[in-house]
Amino acid sequence: MSAWSHLPNAVHIDRVLASFKLQPELWDQARNLAWVQAWGQAWGQARDQARDQAWYQAWDQTREQAREQVRHPARGTILALFTYDDCAKYLNLPIDQLKMLYQLNEHPACILLQPAVLVFAKEKELVQS
Repeated sequence: MSAWSHLPNAVHIDRVLASFKLQPELWDQARNLAWVQAWGQAWGQARDQARDQAWYQAWDQTREQAREQVRHPARGTILALFTYDDCAKYLNLPIDQLKMLYQLNEHPACILLQPAVLVFAKEKELVQS
């Protein structure tokens, strides 16, 4: 059992970790999106909110494991899934819709989940071909 198994988005966190292990090059490609500055701001907001929650200890354990296993874009996805209980729904959106949502509301999850949306779409393409 993982340190985050009690979290609402635990299954999605596990999916990100598994995806990164199988396809790290896709996560590297996702890193090259044109939202680097906004991504840094979103990371900071999500991190600060996670620090204010009762789940801080679990986040700390999750972060340590993620730091050892995955690169920066996947850690941002994990941070969003940890911090925002209702954000998993964004993983099912096309990337264009997720980008538009970020433009409309600047919710950190809308930008931190973009790499995962891109990677999961690419993985789906690879399976179908």
